Amino acid sequence: MTATELLKQRLLAEIKDRLVYSNKTVSEISFDLNYAEPGHMMRFFKMQTGMTTSAYLESLSTM
Repeated sequence: MTATELLKQRLLAEIKDRLVYSNKTVSEISFDLNYAEPGHMMRFFKMQTGMTTSAYLESLSTM
């Protein structure tokens, strides 16, 4: 595993944790994680998981 892959995994884990365990919006989470625009974080999330943040949260609620 490359350093870049490790960093991406760690960032993805942080985004998932904040989506599930905080009451913050996607915009607030993206700014907390130093993304210039919420869309940048959402694109990163979709590229890594294959789903949107909304779909991810919905998939958790159906379990």
